[in-house]
Amino acid sequence: MGCCGKHPWILSEAPDKPIDGVVLSRLKQFRAMNKLKKLALKDELEIAMKEHGMGDEACAKEIISEVDKDNDERINYEEFCAMMRSGNLQS
Repeated sequence: MGCCGKHPWILSEAPDKPIDGVVLSRLKQFRAMNKLKKLALKDELEIAMKEHGMGDEACAKEIISEVDKDNDERINYEEFCAMMRSGNLQS
């Protein structure tokens, strides 16, 4: 087990004291940035499809829903690879 596996929180030895406000604030900011990145990726896909004459927003949403096997509304690396191996954007 690596050093992360020996961390007290992984070993169920986490302290009972509440998380500091600064840490909580930074975690919330991190979560917000991740949401923003997800939206940006969708927008990038829609823009690229429009620029290359491959469809509009509805078409992009359809592709995401067909390729997105875990239904998280985005295409992860494994889903992207599967789509590329199939040779078909419509998966």
